[in-house]
This record gives sequence, structure tokens and C-alpha cells, in this order.
Amino acid sequence: ICYENESMGLYFINDPDGYWIEILPLKR
Repeated sequence: ICYENESMGLYFINDPDGYWIEILPLKR
């Protein structure tokens, strides 16, 4: 995990190609 925003309940990962992938957990 490269960036996490707990207030919004989402986080980002940085893939090998340098793109940012937004992950939204299913549980809210």
C-alpha cells in the first residue's frame, strides 16, 4: 500500500508500471 485515506475508506497501490490503482474495499 503506497497511499491510504482512512477518512474516505480507500487506498491506492503503485503497480510496477508506475500507475496508481485505486482500491475501494467492499465493506463500508
